[in-house]
Amino acid sequence: MKNISKLLVAILIAALSNTLYAWEPDSGDKLELSVQQAIITAKEKDPDLGDWFESAAGYAVFPRVGKAGIGVGAARGKGLLIQGDETLGEATLTQVSVGLQLGGQVYAE
Repeated sequence: MKNISKLLVAILIAALSNTLYAWEPDSGDKLELSVQQAIITAKEKDPDLGDWFESAAGYAVFPRVGKAGIGVGAARGKGLLIQGDETLGEATLTQVSVGLQLGGQVYAE
């Protein structure tokens, strides 16, 4: 029984290691295009968001967040911090979760 537990822990660590280190950041231009596309898509899905974007003091957009887990999960994404029409800088989203979970997903936030 101890050997099975050790094997499961080793598989879990290997799976999470690949998830965390396989992420490759976008180049600046590609990231800006992805952010703009994510904003356009969000506004198309909910037209009321246009007013929110105009009145917000600032916001961060993460066009691609990858999330995966087997018991222990992790998510990571890279985005931009925007104020008005000006890009202030880059932002990184990192999340770790523990609980009953199995699978993966990619989403924009």
